[in-house]
Amino acid sequence: MLLYSSVRMLHILAITTWVLGLLLLSSTNGFASANRQPGSLAGLVRWNRRLVLPAMVLTWVFGLVMAKMVGWLGQPWLDVKMGLVAVLTVLQLWQTRVLGRLARDVDYRPPGWMGLSGALAFLLAVMVIMLAVVKPFF
Repeated sequence: MLLYSSVRMLHILAITTWVLGLLLLSSTNGFASANRQPGSLAGLVRWNRRLVLPAMVLTWVFGLVMAKMVGWLGQPWLDVKMGLVAVLTVLQLWQTRVLGRLARDVDYRPPGWMGLSGALAFLLAVMVIMLAVVKPFF
């Protein structure tokens, strides 16, 4: 039980770091200043590479380990949850790509929908949390 609790705690820490990073990236990418200076986003690129992307990977690793430990693999609620987390993963990778372009090219303008990516990330995270807490049978 102690091992499960430790894995769960690490999973929650990784999720928290990842989702907060995802929301910050959403704000940065969605509302990028037209008058930004070259190199002004270099620190954010490093932060994303060193903290947010590893947190995303650790979220998956600890989540899958926890699901295997408890025998949740194959449960419908977990399949839906993993699908939503996969969408969050794609959003993270897309935002990482946009951030890289913003950092390299001061003339680059992100897609218009990026302004809504923070709301999308938040709603997906809420749905994931609801599935994790309620574990519905459907």
